[in-house]
Amino acid sequence: MIFIDRRIGSNDLLQPLREKGFEAELVELDFGDIAFEGKGPKGTTLNIGVELKVLGDLINSLRTGRLAGHQLPGLLKTYDFSWLLVEGQWRANAAGQVITQKRRGLWSVIPGKMSASELDKQLLTLELCGGLHVAHTHTRADTVRFLGNLYRWWTDRDLASHTSHLALHVSPTVYAISPFRAA
Repeated sequence: MIFIDRRIGSNDLLQPLREKGFEAELVELDFGDIAFEGKGPKGTTLNIGVELKVLGDLINSLRTGRLAGHQLPGLLKTYDFSWLLVEGQWRANAAGQVITQKRRGLWSVIPGKMSASELDKQLLTLELCGGLHVAHTHTRADTVRFLGNLYRWWTDRDLASHTSHLALHVSPTVYAISPFRAA
């Protein structure tokens, strides 16, 4: 079961997740916008939380300190694994400002006076020093897809059963002769 905070900002995820075949329910979460239980090692259960931020809200919550000073400690205390999911397509303009695509071909500066460099560095700090896993999606449809994949990753098998990071690479012992060398 995926629990979605009933307040504005995430409650519109209920219907798309249900349409994708997920059991989902609106609740009031103390921290995060999405929560569910995942399979931990040796039959344990892990609490998984996701804080969803659209770009403007992210910049505002970074500027006010709400994300790092209130939401981050709450996420880390409440969940075994926490994600910050940043929704929105953005890039830096020539002046280094964060700009986002409003319509096809039309980009505008995000209010909040945060440079793209500062945004990158704050997200890196939240991930590397703050303990959040940071993921990016461009659209609400991408967000629904990511959340579905995250849920399935945690519920299809237990944490210890994921082994793609343990793949072995065997170099070929004989290489084909390149067309350049063959000539």
